Formats: sequence, C-alpha cells, structure tokens
Amino acid sequence: MRLTREIREYALNVGYSAVGFTSVHGFAGYSEEVATRGERYSFFPVAQKAQTLAQDAPGAQSVIVLAWDYAQNAFPESLVGKVGRIYQARCYAPPKHYQAAARLRLVQSFLEEKGCTLYPKVFVPERWAAAKAGITDYGKNNLAYAEGHGSFIVLQSLVVDAVLDVTDEDPHTSRCPAGCTACMKACPTAALYAPYRLEPKRCLAFNSFMTDAKRGGGITDDIPIEIRDKMGEVVHGCDICQQVCPRNKHRLQQALVPDVFLRELAEGFSLVGMLHCEDEFYHTRVRPIMYNYLKEKRFFQRNAAVALGNTRDEAYLPELAKELDNEEEVVRGHVAWAVGHIGGAQATDALQARLKSEEIPKVREELAMALQAAQS
Repeated sequence: MRLTREIREYALNVGYSAVGFTSVHGFAGYSEEVATRGERYSFFPVAQKAQTLAQDAPGAQSVIVLAWDYAQNAFPESLVGKVGRIYQARCYAPPKHYQAAARLRLVQSFLEEKGCTLYPKVFVPERWAAAKAGITDYGKNNLAYAEGHGSFIVLQSLVVDAVLDVTDEDPHTSRCPAGCTACMKACPTAALYAPYRLEPKRCLAFNSFMTDAKRGGGITDDIPIEIRDKMGEVVHGCDICQQVCPRNKHRLQQALVPDVFLRELAEGFSLVGMLHCEDEFYHTRVRPIMYNYLKEKRFFQRNAAVALGNTRDEAYLPELAKELDNEEEVVRGHVAWAVGHIGGAQATDALQARLKSEEIPKVREELAMALQAAQS
C-alpha cells in the first residue's frame, strides 16, 4: 500500500529507527494482560482504557508506532547510575521545544498533508502496540526490544483514520534466551518477580518518581524505608535491568561519540548540588533532563538525600545536616534517614540537635529511627 510505504520512509528519513503499523482493534488483550497482574496494577486504571481504543476514537483505523534509538551517543559516566539513559536523552514525553518533539511534529504534519485525521488524546499502550506492529518484542524485564537497538528505544504512537497495511503479531513473542534470568537476578528489590512480570511499586525507577500525585495503592511522597538502601545513587530512573541484559551487550560495548550537551551538563552536576537544589542548579542541571515526572524541588532533594546516604561517606554529613532544617518535611525526613544511614558521632550529634526542635510527628519518627541507626 503506497501510503503505508510513504509514511514509513518519511519517518525513517527524519530519524526514527523503526516504524510499524497495527489496527486500532485488538487491544482488549492488553487490558486482559494487565488484569492478570491483580493488585500490583490497581493504582493504574488508565491501563483499562486500551480495550476501548476503537470506541474512544470514532473513525480511527490504524496505529502508527515509531521507535527511536536513544543510545546513539555516549552517556557521561558521572550520570549513568544516577539518571536513566532515556531521560538523559531528552526523548521521553519531551517538551515541545525539544528535538524529539519536533521530530514527532514533522511526522504529524506529513500525515495531515496526506489527508489523515489524527487522534492525539487517545491512550495507546505503546509497547503492546509496537509488538503487535512487529517492530519490537517484550523482554523479561517488561521492556520493548527492537532488532539491532536492544531496549534503548523510546516509542511514540499516532492514531489515524487511514486504512494502512497493518501487522497483527502476537505481542507475547519474545527473543529472550529461554533460561536467562539476568535482569531478575540483578534487580535490587526483586521488582521483576517473574519473567515478564513487574511489581511497579518495588521498581527503583518508580520509587525515584514517587509522589502523592500517584495516590492510591498506598503511594505517598515517601520512598518506603525498605526500598531506600536499595536505591543506590539512583535519583531519576533506573537502567540496571538493561545494563545486565545480554540482548543489550552489543549496544553497551559500542564506542560512541559523546553527547556534547550532556557532557557539559554533567560537568556541573552533583548529588550535593541536587540536595540543595538552588535555582540555577535546578534550571540548568536538573530540568533539562529530568522534566518527566517530578517538578517540585523537594522531590529531587529527597532523592539526592537518599543517594548520598547510600554512599555511606561521612564527608557528606555536613551538607546533609544543612538540610535537616529544610522547610519541606519530606526533605527533612529523608535527610534524617541518610544521616542515620551514614552513622557515627557526627551524624548522632546532628540528629539529636534537630530532634529537639522538630515539631512534625512523622519527621520526629524519622529522626528517632535515624538516631537509632546512627548509634548502632
């Protein structure tokens, strides 16, 4: 079909790595799959919308799925392990003035010029759609993998009224080695509790984005106590299951040219800087790459506090102690945990001093637990 070929070639021409097409029908299977996860996904009601995709977009016929390889440039070593690669690449749900957003707008404009009507507000489960379209398969870590690119891809979808040459592959197909459990073994919190099964609330990435905006299922502004020491130095997203995956080995070993913008950003980035999160640091070192889920400084400070606590380095205690007086209780609570986790006489003194003036019961509880940890 000529239009299908034209769309595919144009999308590849503007930089996409793979393009696929599937029908708007047949997404009920996704909702059924989510239902098998039970309470683990009870806080994620939007997943149920997939089964009504066709009804929510009257006249829609096809879903165009676009995949972009976001690991075409090298990532700074100082950011890897702290900020997920997909966020460093500025390609996931990008602001309108970012290159990734412009790339998508080009395809949208092309489709409109071809007479297609787009349905921009329809929910599409993009990993499922990409698998149905035959351009990806699922990994045991629940991520989408594209041939030649591994899991370092971002997916975007466009719902249109055009009848295109669509594919309807089995979305359960996987090219993962039969006996491989590398991702499951590497996950610090056992969030990957079975092949192709994820417990979102135990995922480090999810916990780095944890806020009360995701209310339901016991989600609050606080990173759970039992998760904090598993976070390592993660402050925004996590790549552990991708880094250990044999399907990504060839990508991780490739010699790539640096992303110059990231290199410059990384030169001024530090966990201490994020802990204090002064305006200039926030706008020049945080927001350019960490714009997706968190907007309030207090959550970046919370995450940085946990990361610094996990270094177990007493050299950071003076900087952490400054934020025990932070006006935000979520920051004070997590800083208290970090100070206690590092421990020692200096940590004990700082916690005791703050405990004398702290009035918020929840923070007092954090301080008391931290004090006990610091003295043990």
